[in-house]
Amino acid sequence: MKRTSKKIDRVLERGNVALIVVLGLAGIAGLMIQLSQSQVQSAFKVSGVVNANETGYEANVSGLGIAYALSHKADGLPAVYPDPYIPMSEAKIVSTKPGSKNSLWKVRNNSLYVKLKLYLGGKPQKALSRIRYENFRNNDNARPFLIQTASVSSEISVPVDKGGKRKIVTKADVEIAPPPTPDCRVVSIAKPTTQKFLCTKGVKMVPILLLDENGIQVLDPETGNPVYEKELDEEGNPIIDEDTGKPKLKMKEKREVGLCGGANANWDVETDFGEQVDFSLLANGVVTSARILPSNGDMPARELPVQNDEIPFAGNRSILSQDGLIVKSNFIARNTATYRFEVEGPHGGKKYCTMAVHVNSGPLGNVENDSYNGDLLVTMANHQRKKISDLRKGDQIWNSKINNAISVNHIMDYEIKVAMIEIRLGVKKLVVTPNHPFRTDRGMVMANQLKPGDRIGEFPHVEGVVSAIKAQSLRKQTVFDIFLDPEIPMHQRFVAIEGFSLPDFSLQNLWQEQNELSQIYLLSSDERGE
Repeated sequence: MKRTSKKIDRVLERGNVALIVVLGLAGIAGLMIQLSQSQVQSAFKVSGVVNANETGYEANVSGLGIAYALSHKADGLPAVYPDPYIPMSEAKIVSTKPGSKNSLWKVRNNSLYVKLKLYLGGKPQKALSRIRYENFRNNDNARPFLIQTASVSSEISVPVDKGGKRKIVTKADVEIAPPPTPDCRVVSIAKPTTQKFLCTKGVKMVPILLLDENGIQVLDPETGNPVYEKELDEEGNPIIDEDTGKPKLKMKEKREVGLCGGANANWDVETDFGEQVDFSLLANGVVTSARILPSNGDMPARELPVQNDEIPFAGNRSILSQDGLIVKSNFIARNTATYRFEVEGPHGGKKYCTMAVHVNSGPLGNVENDSYNGDLLVTMANHQRKKISDLRKGDQIWNSKINNAISVNHIMDYEIKVAMIEIRLGVKKLVVTPNHPFRTDRGMVMANQLKPGDRIGEFPHVEGVVSAIKAQSLRKQTVFDIFLDPEIPMHQRFVAIEGFSLPDFSLQNLWQEQNELSQIYLLSSDERGE
């Protein structure tokens, strides 16, 4: 920015003293602002002074500095700001807190009025500086909705000889801070599920009962016990089991079902497979674009349509906008998933919100949650370790699949009455829900069916061999599921837990849906943070 003249510098040096005093008083009204001389000088560039004398000019400079300070706040709403923000041609300066009491400044008719005191060698005299906002401008073609500067004129009437007054006008370009980053929420509704969330807890082989021609169970006339179908050879004779010497029985699979882990979790929607989910994406603040981010659910990632090129979203033209409607839509629920929506402001600031949908597909279609004890340790991006129960959205964890950090998108916790399974692998330990599936050298095995000697994954060393397994006491406890950044390819979503790389919730579900097996592998000591 072009340097102001030495004379202006000297005025700023003296005027800044008065400015800090005024801003300190403004702090009483909730505007605790610290403003250095360099910040004042960089806030605007003076383009001309009309009928100026040093006292009036100094007062105008102070007023401009106050205008800059009131429109800048690192967190939350600034005190004064353009509204409506979009379109720029309609923007006027307003107070964002019109109901608050304030005796130091006020906003009226696109102007900011600041009360000052002039020291003219005698008793201090009250004066009112008017900062008039004449037009707002943007100089960034890449961000056409962003207001960057405002042309303003600061004017004050100062006493002169013989009781008269002289109007002093100072024109300047004042920097306008970017608007606060918008945020959002999702309101969703669907027909509630009509059945319990049941999952297959296990599969075992049972003999097939023999039925008569009327479909009635046949009983042994001597013992009264059920009679079972026998395996027959090509001639119709029973096949004898060589070990027992008894006829072999025909067998069939019998599934054991129970309440799914996570059935009582805090989902936004719980509905049956094939039902319609209606949702509305609502946002606060100025929004210029919005989108649905990638997920493993039933809605594709896409940009959301805008109203027009001049006003993208009519309900989000102002930094004061609350619950403006971005999109209202629906989809058919087929997959349990957490959907993520993103809203973006004029300056590129982004925030996202989520909608968690739990789809009930019945005992054969529902997938048991891949849930963990909260005390297990996760390796973070800095190679420190943190309890799963302490993880939060946005935390950066270490991902050994991509040898880089990956962000946590969502942590789901829910209370369940369960006997967790403690798996010992040498000196290491995993604690998971009973139906967590693992790949072993004898096929896919649920956690509660593992045995000492089972080899988990492709381990050539002792750490991959189950040394002991036990069920902990049955009690109510909180267990956790981890969802990672949905923008990362699904096959790369791994969490380093207790030195082992385990899939996040979404990848675990996908593997189970595809009848694939959970895989873990041992991390290096560096990756474990040891």
